Amino acid sequence: MRNSRHGLTVVSFLLLSILLISGSGSAAAQQTISELFITGSDTSAAPSVDLYVYAIDGRGNNVDLTGQRFVVNQDGVPVSDWELAGTHTGGTLTVFIIDIPEGVSSFIPTIQESITRYASDSYMMEENDFVGIYRVGELGATELLAPDAFHNSVLNVFASPPSPSTGATALVDSVMNILNNIEAIRPAENMPVHIVVISDGTDTVSTQNEPEDLPRRAAELGVPIHTIWLDNQNLSGDRKRVGQQYLSQVAAGTRGETTNLATADQMTTLWDKITSFRNQTILRYTVNEMTGGDHTVEVSLAGNPSIGAESTITLVPGAPQISLDIPQDSREMTLDSVDQAVQLSFSTLVTWPEDGERTLSSAFLQVNGILSQDIDVDQIENFEAAIDSLVYGENRFQVVALDDLGHRVATPEIVITILKGETVIPEAVSPSSAFDRILDRFLGYGKYIGGCFLLIIAILILVVVIKFLGRSSLPRNFRVPYFFRRVPFLRGFVRQVDRAQDAGYRASRTQREASRYAPDVHGLDKRGKGKARPTAFLEVLQTSGQNPGRIDLDVVEIRLGRSSKQADIAFSSDGTVSRIHSTIVQEGGGHRIFDEQSTSGTFVNEQRVPQPGLQLTDGDEIRLGAVRLRYRQP
Repeated sequence: MRNSRHGLTVVSFLLLSILLISGSGSAAAQQTISELFITGSDTSAAPSVDLYVYAIDGRGNNVDLTGQRFVVNQDGVPVSDWELAGTHTGGTLTVFIIDIPEGVSSFIPTIQESITRYASDSYMMEENDFVGIYRVGELGATELLAPDAFHNSVLNVFASPPSPSTGATALVDSVMNILNNIEAIRPAENMPVHIVVISDGTDTVSTQNEPEDLPRRAAELGVPIHTIWLDNQNLSGDRKRVGQQYLSQVAAGTRGETTNLATADQMTTLWDKITSFRNQTILRYTVNEMTGGDHTVEVSLAGNPSIGAESTITLVPGAPQISLDIPQDSREMTLDSVDQAVQLSFSTLVTWPEDGERTLSSAFLQVNGILSQDIDVDQIENFEAAIDSLVYGENRFQVVALDDLGHRVATPEIVITILKGETVIPEAVSPSSAFDRILDRFLGYGKYIGGCFLLIIAILILVVVIKFLGRSSLPRNFRVPYFFRRVPFLRGFVRQVDRAQDAGYRASRTQREASRYAPDVHGLDKRGKGKARPTAFLEVLQTSGQNPGRIDLDVVEIRLGRSSKQADIAFSSDGTVSRIHSTIVQEGGGHRIFDEQSTSGTFVNEQRVPQPGLQLTDGDEIRLGAVRLRYRQP
């Protein structure tokens, strides 16, 4: 009996140990959310609204929100219809603050290599992520590079290595200066911001702030500070330890990481942590009532309401609503290949507010986030598209449109899953037959030709009637002009018509008299030969492509950009130039340049071109990203 009890005790102990180990493993795998953030929203597909959210744990790590339960309220009213609908690429801002006293000058090449390694395709996504570089100064931070979204900008900063500081510097004041101005330098509202301080941790004396103010202020703003310690050879061991300890405290107090700078490869873990915040989770819900204006949205954890975030969304009053009509059972198809374009048919439903139906001005189909095809707004309810950007697995379809008031609306994304196999396309999205397409096209051409014919006949009839009435005395016999003059609001118009007729008669008489003389000789030189007016042109100073050295401005409007399909002059090999970057338009005797909402802006003599454009003068230097041009007007 004693042996059996002893054996039972051992078995129970083993089972309890196994349960404890498995429980601790699952607890370790499940991250605990410490804070929740909303970085932005999209209401173009209202009543479906997308919120971009992310969360962090107690150590500042990005938390996977898959499977999390939330409570969503709009204007204090609970929203029951919500879902997690994938990820949104929102981008990040990483601010580097470097402190280079004389004792760490040997680390300058490693500092440059570490920052440029981060600002490469391995970590930074160009035009989504931003990098700013500042240096610790005597009174505050000195700007080396304002937040920029291009790799080349970071490389240009280090074209000449920075020299060590020779005087006193203010580490705390410099970092506090950045924190207090973070909203001004942040490229987009609520974009996740990370600060990376590279320093030996000394020179923390300040007349404006206390050392402990730094982590407190960063924690208030939700900005983690990651610290990289430099071994200053000019400091004693005690001072080195004090500086290293202070940097560790700053990082711990802001949920940041801390490390030593030995090689650029050791920064991989830190860079991965920062870039994990680029993609936020899409929380999609349906609004309870489509009322235009600003609305307050609150999102919190279902199990812990004290952890949540708040944001404001704006619903456009009077905007139309549009949806893709694809039945649920038609959202899966099989294709033997996705390398060739696939012809699909789509149906949409467009509804307008009660204040009256308006019109759509433009529309396009977007597949997997890529513009696939423009849509004729007259055929938006039923249209076909040849799609060449499909992949096996999930494919996201969305129709985006603009109405005549400039409101941007979009359908909620619909996912169509494509499997590999013999091609089978559901009837709901299968294209019409060749005969139907030919018949529809023939009928369309017939309507167009018939309409043009009727318009021409109407114009001819109108011309004949006007000429007849102009030569006939019938209107005068019926006293039509006298009747018009008797109507008070038509008197001024009739007088203007009389003056216009008199001016026309005088012009015709002058033209007949002038026809007896020699042709106009305006613009001829002394020998009687024609002399063409010199053409203004652009002189290409710098570009990474094979563009010509001279671009003649011999048309009224020239579009400059990266897209060879959309731009008249394309710098297709230069990634710093937007698809349509800027436009140059003839104005009077010169030209005016306009920026077309480009990512990096258009600059003339290093002055940013404002929205109304900028008049060009001979010798002006134009910069589009990394492309440089000079305007010449002979």
